[in-house]
Amino acid sequence: MGDLIRTGNLTGTVKTLDIRSVHLRTGDACDVYVPNAQIFSQELYNYTRDGLRRPDFTIGIAYHDEPEQVIALLENTTRSVSDVLAEPQAFISIRAFATNYIEYQVFFYMDVGQSKRNIVELTNDVMVSCWRTLHEAGMTFSTDVTTALEIRSTPAFCIEGSLAETK
Repeated sequence: MGDLIRTGNLTGTVKTLDIRSVHLRTGDACDVYVPNAQIFSQELYNYTRDGLRRPDFTIGIAYHDEPEQVIALLENTTRSVSDVLAEPQAFISIRAFATNYIEYQVFFYMDVGQSKRNIVELTNDVMVSCWRTLHEAGMTFSTDVTTALEIRSTPAFCIEGSLAETK
């Protein structure tokens, strides 16, 4: 009771157990009664047992920013946020090469039993810290990257004389 679990496509906190079902309270405040047959026949994920969780998020940075520098900034910043565990270490992975930017995925670990913040609060703090560090380093975020062309106008020119004079 009180553990955060997932079974099938349902995730919630166990409120009660009885002979027929498990009462879950979902994150959107719904009470769901899961038949024990489902609990016994499907995978059961317990997110509370040891308290270790691995949140993650993705951020897009322009191709002209050096990937090694981006990764180092993201790793150092993530590891410096309080409540992010030193072990296992936070790490960064290049997730994809999108059309206009590189997607970096930031992974870090927390102990939900020991953290002063919940998983959403800590993830937000890490995201804000990473944004601030990248912004201060002059990195270009994916929302700032465009495929627009810079159009430069040519100097104005005039033709002297008239068409009648050239005949």
